[in-house]
Amino acid sequence: AFTEEDLLTLPDMTDKNKLATMLFLSYTVNAAILCQPFLIPLLTFRGMNLTLDHGVSSLSASCIATYGCWLVNQQISDFQEGFRIGQVATKLMNRRGGENKPRVFSSVYGLINVWRQPFQACLDKLLEGYELGMRQGDIDNAFGSLAMYGHMTTCCGSPLQEIVENYRLYCKNAIMFKEIVFAHSLVGHLQVALSLTGSSEDAYQTYFKITKKDSEHICIQNSFESDGESYKNHFRLIPFRNKLVLFLMDGPDEEIKEWYELGEKVDRTSTQILFPRRIIGFFIDGMIGLSFARKYTDEREMWEEVGNSMISKFQRWRESSEWNFANKLYLLLAERYFLEGDQENAFEHYDKAIKYACDHRFIHEEGLANVAAAKCCLHFDRTKEALEYYNKAKDCYTKWGSTALVRIIDERCCNLTNSVSK
Repeated sequence: AFTEEDLLTLPDMTDKNKLATMLFLSYTVNAAILCQPFLIPLLTFRGMNLTLDHGVSSLSASCIATYGCWLVNQQISDFQEGFRIGQVATKLMNRRGGENKPRVFSSVYGLINVWRQPFQACLDKLLEGYELGMRQGDIDNAFGSLAMYGHMTTCCGSPLQEIVENYRLYCKNAIMFKEIVFAHSLVGHLQVALSLTGSSEDAYQTYFKITKKDSEHICIQNSFESDGESYKNHFRLIPFRNKLVLFLMDGPDEEIKEWYELGEKVDRTSTQILFPRRIIGFFIDGMIGLSFARKYTDEREMWEEVGNSMISKFQRWRESSEWNFANKLYLLLAERYFLEGDQENAFEHYDKAIKYACDHRFIHEEGLANVAAAKCCLHFDRTKEALEYYNKAKDCYTKWGSTALVRIIDERCCNLTNSVSK
C-alpha cells in the first residue's frame, strides 16, 4: 500500500536494464492500443511494479495515469480513486519537468477527469498534449492526444464549422506523418461534421481517394478475424459515427438498426475502457432503444431493455458528474415516461433535460431534447407546443452550425404550420 506522498517521493530509477524495460513497455503499449488493447492492463501493471520496486523513470507517470484509466473502466467504475490516481500522475509528471506529457494528458484528460470535471474543461489540455508532442517529435502520443480531443469535441458539441476547418489540417498532418489509424479516426470526425453542416463532400474521397461507403466496407471486411468475433481497433468508431448521424437526422430505421447491431458486436469484443465516444454511444443507444420500443410493439420488450440498461448506467454516472450526465439522464427518463404514456412526467423531464443541457453548455443535446419533446407533443396532439419546441431546437442547431438539422426542422415546422392553418 503506497500513499500519494510515497509515490511522489520515490527515487529516480537508475538501473539501465530497468530503464530499457520501461522504454520497451512504452513502445509495446503504443502498439497494443492499436491492435491488442486487452494487453494494456498487463503492460501497465508491469510498469507500475517496476516503478514501485526500482524508482521513477520518465515513463512512470504515464503508467500511473493508465492505471487510473483502468480504475474508471466500465467494470470497476471506481471514479473517485481513478481521479485521485490521475492527479498523482500529473503531479509526478510535473515533478519531472513535464516528461511524457502528451500520453499523460491523453489518459488523464481524455479518460479520467471526465468523471469529475466538465467535458469542456478537458479540451484545451488535450490540444496542448497534441501541440507539445508535435513540437517534441513525440508523434504517436501527439496524435493519441488529438484522437481524444476528437472524441471530446463530439461530447461537448463544439461548433461544427470550427471542427471542419481545424480537422482538415489535422487530417493532412496525420497522413503526412503516416499515422494512418489516427487519420481514419480524424477523417471520420470530419465526415460527421460535414454531414451535419449539410455538405455533400466525402472526406474519405478527399483524403484517401476512396468513397466513404467503400472505405467502411473495406474496414468491416478487414476487421473480422478468423473467429468472426474480434475487430481491429480502427473499425470501432464506424458504427458509433453512423448511428449518431442517422439518429440525429431521422435516417431510415433499418440503417440505424444495422449500425446499432454492429456497434453491439464491436462493444462485446472491446475492452471495458470508457472512451468518451462510448459514453455518447451509450446515450444514443438508449435513445434508439426507447424510440424503437414505441415504434415496434412486437419488439418492445427487447428495445425497452436497451433503454432501461442505459438509464441505469447514467443514473450511476450522474452521481460522479452531474455536469456531464444529468441532462442525458433526464432525456432518457423523459423518453421512458413517453413510452409509458405518462405525459406529465415526460414533459417535466424533457424540460429538465433542456435546462441542464443549456446550463452546462451542451448546445447540441439541448437541441436534441427540444426535438424529442416536440415529437412527444405531436404524439399527444399538442401541435402548437411542438412548434415551440421545434423553434427552440432550430435556435440550438443554428448556434451549433448544423445546417442539415436546421433544414429538417424548417421542413417539419412548415408542414405543421400548414396543418394548423387548415
